[in-house]
Amino acid sequence: MDEEEEDNEVQLSMVVFRRWLDRIDRTDPAMRSFLTIGLFLADHSVMNGVVVPADRHLIDQDLLLSFLDCATPTDAQRLIGRSSCLFNYLSVDSFRHLYDWLINASDDLDYRSLVLNTSGAFLDQHPGAFQLPKDLAESLLSSSDGEFRIRGFRAYRHTSATDTEIVSAVTRLLHLGGYDDTWVALSGIIRVISVRGIDCFRNAAQEELQALLEALQMTADTNEDPHARKSAASNIIRITGVP
Repeated sequence: MDEEEEDNEVQLSMVVFRRWLDRIDRTDPAMRSFLTIGLFLADHSVMNGVVVPADRHLIDQDLLLSFLDCATPTDAQRLIGRSSCLFNYLSVDSFRHLYDWLINASDDLDYRSLVLNTSGAFLDQHPGAFQLPKDLAESLLSSSDGEFRIRGFRAYRHTSATDTEIVSAVTRLLHLGGYDDTWVALSGIIRVISVRGIDCFRNAAQEELQALLEALQMTADTNEDPHARKSAASNIIRITGVP
């Protein structure tokens, strides 16, 4: 069998699997194992089309963890980070269990930054569930590697960092001026508000808040990207409450 024939058979299996999922009673406890296995074996578009994150309680978390336990830490991290299905259907307790295993599995900074990046994205959906290590996030934020800075900031808002430290981190990213740093900062403001509330900015030390507003104004006035200029202007209004 050549690769094309094999792909066609896989696609046919997905079509049949989708029909079966539409037919069964997904709330039946007897179906939990099948739905859970489907997260690993089925095409993600199939599962996303049938089961939504609100159905997380239908997934067998112990079975999910037993699957991931068969992977190496690196492979498990990749599975969680790249699979929207796995990411969306892990409970907070399950994710915390995996996080504790993954973050201690290696001292390699690139690997650990990926774990923090995935964990930060998960905690954006579950703010306050647990804290990430502030020192590791800060080391990534201060890196000369732009990808590390992105991963570091995604985690930083879920650490013990103070409001003033969060505001200062956003300002530093804006001052760097690169496309990725700018957009991480601009979109990060909205994420920080969703996680910590608008008071994270308004309660920060006045000099740090002023520095952020000046950096945002500079971005709104001079950035080459019109979308970045518009986003910066919107964030000024969002933070100050003054249109």
